[in-house]
Amino acid sequence: DLVDFLRPKIAIAENVKWMLIGNAKIYTKNVVKELEKIWYETQIFLLNGASMGLPQARERVFFLCKRKDLNFPKISLNFNEKIVPFSEIDEWYIEWARPLTETQLPMWEKCKPGKPFSSVHPKKSFFNHFKVSEDKPLATITAGAKLLTYHHSQPRTLTNKEFILGGSFPLDYDFMDIDPVYAVGMSVPPVMMANIAHEVWLQLLKPMKNQ
Repeated sequence: DLVDFLRPKIAIAENVKWMLIGNAKIYTKNVVKELEKIWYETQIFLLNGASMGLPQARERVFFLCKRKDLNFPKISLNFNEKIVPFSEIDEWYIEWARPLTETQLPMWEKCKPGKPFSSVHPKKSFFNHFKVSEDKPLATITAGAKLLTYHHSQPRTLTNKEFILGGSFPLDYDFMDIDPVYAVGMSVPPVMMANIAHEVWLQLLKPMKNQ
């Protein structure tokens, strides 16, 4: 509805990668059909933030929608940026860190970096609790990651600063009254969007301007 109202040359929408899997494909097809009705051609891309310079392995589906009357060509989105490991945003030892609970600490001590706590739990519980690896990007930051993501060498959860940098937000960004980790988990990382916007400019808009 918003695209139909604004009629931009190009519109970009984002959602979770599960839209391309199983029965969820129906929703994706419906999105494309609705855009077709309002005269937009859609290309769909599954992109991983880790290949775009983001210190987070965040996989997301992007719908790149082009107004048909402008006759845009197909666009290619292939990113191969240097992997940014957690060590580059790591605050390391935090003196004021809140200690882990009696339940969390034994699992943290046994769990290897880059693995979920379920890998050491006798009943495979705590599968959404994750110990980060200093040599790899963070896993996808979710809205509830604040209490579920643990440092690799200090028994603590990650700091707001580590999450903010993991989402590629500037440290002076004003989240207002919203919890920064929740905001990062619910947002399209700025670095991902900047990469896409740059390619849209280079491949589609700049050639049009030069015509």
